[in-house]
Formats: sequence, structure tokens, C-alpha cells
Amino acid sequence: MKIEKHKHRLKFGKIISDVFYKKGAQPSTAVVLGYGLLSSPERNDSAIVNRLVEEGFMVWVPHFEGTFASDGVCTFDNAADTFLAVIKGIKKGKDVELWDNTEVTWNASDIILVGASFGGAAALVAGAKSDDIRKIVALAAPNDFKKRAEETDQMKHYSTWKRGWQNVWRIGTSDWKRFAKGNVDLNPIEYIEKLKDKHTLLIHHKDDGVVNLNHSIELQTKIESGSGNHRMVILNSKGHLGIGDLAEESLLEEFMKWLKEVRGK
Repeated sequence: MKIEKHKHRLKFGKIISDVFYKKGAQPSTAVVLGYGLLSSPERNDSAIVNRLVEEGFMVWVPHFEGTFASDGVCTFDNAADTFLAVIKGIKKGKDVELWDNTEVTWNASDIILVGASFGGAAALVAGAKSDDIRKIVALAAPNDFKKRAEETDQMKHYSTWKRGWQNVWRIGTSDWKRFAKGNVDLNPIEYIEKLKDKHTLLIHHKDDGVVNLNHSIELQTKIESGSGNHRMVILNSKGHLGIGDLAEESLLEEFMKWLKEVRGK
């Protein structure tokens, strides 16, 4: 069944966000989705957007600074800044629709950050930095890009980027080299004191060949002593998770179960 939904395109500073919610609804909870490196923002017709809209959420799909429709260049670190800009925008409660210059208003009092892989690390760091965020979901997220640099050669993606992605991920060579060494402010492991008192849901495949499961296990171990509700889901099938995988029935059920536990906290 086709879901009738509002579709808006808004801009906060340099950041373009596509926004979706069910027609006739006034969602009280905004879910902000962050995608992985060299991936792309979820579209209007994607399964995860439709499932979250169907569940009654206001779904925000920002384009990371320096990628796709957003202005600027991508420095990797500013993926977390993208989340922070959108949080600030959501709290405004209104903005101007870019298509026809009409005013759009909303009243989302709760904001959940959700990110996968690179976007998961950005969501965790942004959530740690923001006093407005209590709930963060990360799928297959690295906890430390310096450690990640020891595990895999990040420069191997440079030629891929040069061949087909440099117009939509606008990254300078110096930033690629810095990222390849892990010199970015995108390391959740450096924000333990903040994260342990947030509510987190970490999801990871046991045999993830891109980001080792130990990244999530280590982060979970360090934050679970805090006052937050920290749940971890380890999947047995193989594969590296993207943001769209949250639409799978079992993962969406885990998300909704965790959300019920932390609602109002």
C-alpha cells in the first residue's frame, strides 16, 4: 500500500535536508538518518523512509556538508557538524520550503540520530556533543578511525572516489590523506563520558568484513556503566550494514523495542 506523505526540502546554512512524514499526522519524534562513506542519502521511495513514516516518525534525511545537494566541501569531520546543524534546525520548528517558498512548521519534541558505518560514527559524535540528543542508533559504526587506519588502507577508496564520486562527495586530497591516517574528530571512543549517559542502540553483523564487530563491542563495554540505556544487537548473518537495512523487519522490531524502553527518558 502506497503511503501518502508530506515531502519537503529545507536548508539550514549549508545543509540540505529532505523531510518526510505521514499526511495528516503531526509527529512528535524526528528521526535523522546518516549514510555511509561514498553512499548516498535515502530517497523518498526507500524502504526505511517508508517504514519509519508508517510508524509515525518525522524522517529527516540531511545531505552531509560537501556531499550531494548540500553546499561546501566534505572534510569528513563535518559529517557530525551536519547532524548538529539539522538538530538546531529541527528545534526551530519552522522553515521555508525550497520548492515553492512556503512556510513549513512542525513540533517534534524528541530527536533520534541514526547512522550507519561512517554515518554511525558521525551520529554518535554529534549526539555526544549535543545536549538536545538523548537517543542514538549506530549500525556497524567504527569507534576509532585511527584504529580503523591500522585495520585497512583507507586510501584504497581514493581511486574509486576519483573515478565516480568526486562531484557528489567533494573531498580534497589532503582531507583524504588525513582521514586515511585516522586524524578526524569522528571517534566515538573519545566521547565515552558523554555517551555513557545517553541512550544507545548498537547493531553489528558478527562477520562484518568492512568494520570489525570489535568496534561496537568495545564501545558498548565502555559506555554500559553509565546511566543510559545501552542495547547491543549482534547479527549472525554476514554483511556490512547500511542505513537501509534498518527497514528489515527484525531490526525495525529491535529499534521499536529499544525506543519503547527509552521513551520519555
